[in-house]
Amino acid sequence: MKKAAEEYVFLWRESYIDFLWTENVVAPTYFQKEGVLVYEHTQLSAYATPQEIDTIRKVGESLFVQDKYVDVEKNLLDIAKETEAKRKHYSKQALKKTSNSALLALYQELFNLMKRFLYSYRYTEPHYLDLLEKKVDQFLDKQEKNKEKKEYLKAQLLVGGEVRMTLDQEIQHIIQLLGEISKKRFEAKRDSLITSRYADALLEETARRSYLAMTQVSSLNYRELKDLLLNNTKPDINTVNERKDSFAFHVKGTEVNEIIGRQFTDFRNSFLPSQAEHMIIGSTAYPGKVIGKAVVLPSIATPEEYGKFIEDFEKGSILVAPMTSPDLVPVFKDVAAIVTDEGGITSHAALIAREMKIPCIVGTSYATKILKTGMQLLVDATNAKVSII
Repeated sequence: MKKAAEEYVFLWRESYIDFLWTENVVAPTYFQKEGVLVYEHTQLSAYATPQEIDTIRKVGESLFVQDKYVDVEKNLLDIAKETEAKRKHYSKQALKKTSNSALLALYQELFNLMKRFLYSYRYTEPHYLDLLEKKVDQFLDKQEKNKEKKEYLKAQLLVGGEVRMTLDQEIQHIIQLLGEISKKRFEAKRDSLITSRYADALLEETARRSYLAMTQVSSLNYRELKDLLLNNTKPDINTVNERKDSFAFHVKGTEVNEIIGRQFTDFRNSFLPSQAEHMIIGSTAYPGKVIGKAVVLPSIATPEEYGKFIEDFEKGSILVAPMTSPDLVPVFKDVAAIVTDEGGITSHAALIAREMKIPCIVGTSYATKILKTGMQLLVDATNAKVSII
């Protein structure tokens, strides 16, 4: 892979999607054409080529035109019900009584469940809806020249509020769809937390049997996991530990290439853009201007850690996060503003910001990499810019 960093577009960043799940769920499912997955500092980031971005925008518009988003919503609902129905199979008590071969079968079942979820969930992500959002913006540009008023108007429309203007049928349909997808995306993300608990239960039981750490088990590839469970063959620990720290996958069509160790270091230096060169600019989710102290969301893996973060959050601070999730809902009553790496009108942060009227900038790509907890920030959400003051 020889492409320069600037040829790739940042999509999202999320904590604790380790090697095993990236190899068996995300890499074979997520991209339409070509992209890169990079894991470091306990976070997995996704980048796409311009061709990938162009493709997913067209796919999203096609789903809208053909009224296929109803199928996406139905699939996510069906998967949520199926996931809940399997709860007893993944309880700690049940797993302790499970044979090694049956345990491997549960991994395969969970991989397939997660792949089906991701296949549908990706269609609710921001870039799939770019062309629809652009149509709304173009319509509103003709109605309101003041940027701040336009952003307030847009937020009002997306939460189903009344506005004094006539909307044509297509714009009405788009706005209704975007509002529904925002809520469905939030619900689907919340439902996916159940599969994360199933995954943790499998890893914990495998670690108990193999005398490996859970993070080592989650850094195995599928072949190594199979050999461990069926043949009691221990993996090469040096390779496993390299993956535990960092790895990447380059995906092109059905071809998936793993990058670890020295290759990853070379790749990291040549491929990934220098974060210091990036200005903190994103997209407006809800307008407003706020000065406050940054609180950067740390890498959080458990509900208990979320609880501690929420308990310690200082009221009036600015939340800076790769993305927000349903676990963070209790903290929003105390935040002065929200800044996220992930972007888009249907993101969880955008949904919450509109409903709670919190100034919010999404899609900065690198805010969590540049900003540090304690920094004094000026968040100009109307113009989608963050300044360190």
